[in-house]
Amino acid sequence: MTRHVASADGTLIAVERAGSGPALIIVDGAGGSRLLGASLEWAPLLSSQFTVYTYDRRGRGESTDTAPYAVERELDDLRAVLSVAGDAPYLVGFSTGAVLTRFAVAAGIPTSGVALVEPPLLAVGDHDDALAALIDAGEPSAAVFYWMTRVVGMSRTSIRLMRLLARRSWPLLVAAAPTLRYDLALLERAGFAPHADPTGRVVPTLVLGGEGSPPRLREATEQTAAVIPGSRLRWLPSQGARLAPPVVAAAITEFFAPG
Repeated sequence: MTRHVASADGTLIAVERAGSGPALIIVDGAGGSRLLGASLEWAPLLSSQFTVYTYDRRGRGESTDTAPYAVERELDDLRAVLSVAGDAPYLVGFSTGAVLTRFAVAAGIPTSGVALVEPPLLAVGDHDDALAALIDAGEPSAAVFYWMTRVVGMSRTSIRLMRLLARRSWPLLVAAAPTLRYDLALLERAGFAPHADPTGRVVPTLVLGGEGSPPRLREATEQTAAVIPGSRLRWLPSQGARLAPPVVAAAITEFFAPG
């Protein structure tokens, strides 16, 4: 069942709950929502051990949006989700969602532990103006294509194959295109590099990466673990550009080990 919670600026955030056990919130990456990406793939697998909360980040799915964008407003959105999930849930962040999760820890948002799955803290260059131009010109599909090729580094062939095999997901990505600037803002705020939490706060942290992922992404994953005191870095065997949901869910469940 979907419910909406109000963020501090009045933005309505769509939240869904499934399963039973300790509370766990999934924070999606670029373009992801309850119908696409980590929330869709991992929630059913984690819900046997956790009460899983998935939510549409602002401007996506059934959530509304309020201008101007700010990372602090996304943190307020997460606090609003905590109002229904309860105190100190586990936080699982995927890709740019992992970057947002790190900001949440630094902001003092209560959590019992976090899992960061391949945070893409890479020096990707200045893309904000180009993305904005495509979005403002009413070309969201081109904006998604730009993001995937120029920012993520996917080949044109890979994108064509994805559009062919995942016809349902492409329209969802296109609908979320304006929020790609938000994910870029997260990376810019982080300086495209992992940094230690300036507050010195220590939270149980699992950092996950695929053994077969691109070298630059592996480097970013490894460097992220290196700056988090007491974190555990785990490489998932036989995993490459797309991490298999059962493998990710098993690693997360083992680390948090409920009950």
